[in-house]
Amino acid sequence: MTALDPAHTPSPDFLIATTVAEALAALAAEAQVVAGGTDLVVGARQAKAPLPSSLVAIDRLEELSGIQTNADGDLRIGSVVSHAALMSDAAITSSYTAIAD
Repeated sequence: MTALDPAHTPSPDFLIATTVAEALAALAAEAQVVAGGTDLVVGARQAKAPLPSSLVAIDRLEELSGIQTNADGDLRIGSVVSHAALMSDAAITSSYTAIAD
């Protein structure tokens, strides 16, 4: 298998979701989620996997970016929270140190 030539790689359909409902609709239409995409591009260039034909970016969805602790002490980490945010969050560094590591 040879690496893909980026000039000849078909461009996928790409949607930047502005709402969770919009992202879910794209997923229902068989789009694949991306929140950065670097691994997809590297994989395609190294011929490990082709780019999906349809992508939906979720990295700008505020609903997925928070770190919250409820009254019971349960922790909710959004799916697009960065490692840097985990390492600097007071609740994480004080009570969930393994996550920050």
